[in-house]
Amino acid sequence: MSVKISQIIFMDKNLVVLGFRQNVSADNNLWGFPAGRLEQGENPLEAAVRESMEEVGVEPIDIKGSFEILDQQGNQHSFFVCTHWRGVLHNGEADKCREIRWFAWDALPDDCTAATYIAREHLIQKAAELELQAQINIF
Repeated sequence: MSVKISQIIFMDKNLVVLGFRQNVSADNNLWGFPAGRLEQGENPLEAAVRESMEEVGVEPIDIKGSFEILDQQGNQHSFFVCTHWRGVLHNGEADKCREIRWFAWDALPDDCTAATYIAREHLIQKAAELELQAQINIF
């Protein structure tokens, strides 16, 4: 059965925030964007905002764009790109996330979720459309 998942990409210049997932059923011991399954009655954007507040303690205030992908298991991932937020990014779920850290787009760790790499490639291709040329123009 496929799952609907919302993910949020926090960007500052050419840097993105990843969290190292631990003690979770999916993508355990891998780096990934703040993410979670949609709850009953939620739309993908509402889920992304909720997950942002739960996982990294901030409220997104400038969503630059969104896109969707399907993973190899048929799960639907909705990604939202956030360039401004209210609050200070911190690890809000230490039981599920070992740490959060900023990474450059061209220096992501080798142990990321598959969806993280797919999202990066999608953003490189769609940078102009999403008005993110300055952040992604490193390749």
